[in-house]
Amino acid sequence: TNTQTLQAALTENNKDVKKPIADGTVRYVNSRHGFEVQRYSSSNWLAVDVYTKDACQSHEKTFREMLDKKRQYERLSRSI
Repeated sequence: TNTQTLQAALTENNKDVKKPIADGTVRYVNSRHGFEVQRYSSSNWLAVDVYTKDACQSHEKTFREMLDKKRQYERLSRSI
């Protein structure tokens, strides 16, 4: 039907449109330096904390908790 065709076309056109990121959004990133906690502010991702690989090894529990938080945020962002 025309409605289904229109919906399919709209879905196809909108799949590449990125949702705006709200200020204050936090993300967790594994980088070459270690583990970074970043906050989105003024159209930029700013590193709030950096846990070096050496520090992560000595604080394995903290690193594990940060990875768990990262996974939770990823699951949450996909479900929205």
